[in-house]
Amino acid sequence: VPAPAALVQQEIERLKQQMVQQLQGAIDASTLNDALFEKEAQRRVRLGLIIAEIVKQRGLKSDPERVRQHVEEMASAYEQPEQVVSYYYSRRELLESVEALVLEEQVMDWLLEQSTVQEKNYSFEDIMNRQNPVSGDAESTEEKE
Repeated sequence: VPAPAALVQQEIERLKQQMVQQLQGAIDASTLNDALFEKEAQRRVRLGLIIAEIVKQRGLKSDPERVRQHVEEMASAYEQPEQVVSYYYSRRELLESVEALVLEEQVMDWLLEQSTVQEKNYSFEDIMNRQNPVSGDAESTEEKE
């Protein structure tokens, strides 16, 4: 999935801001090199585009009951959870972020429903001596040396 440069740049800026917030303003976002965030930003943009396409094709909408459950679960960590729930429902941008989270979960649920599982047995030795035992094309570490 090609990642549009403008969306990648927006995601880089969002990641920079998150880092500044996590470090409580100890650094300035403008001092951070975009290259540090490029790979993660591209991954997030691609994932977002895939999720958006699934939502569009499947006609999915966030389930209001699941949204309410998420808000109530988050609110339960506070002294007055009812006030937190009211706050979320009075701020459209906060509620939209929870709706987006629920929609992503619904996409994952749908994907899991569509998936089939193939079990493969590996010995402990196989797992410890191979770079990627799941793909089947792994070499043992001894062979690489």
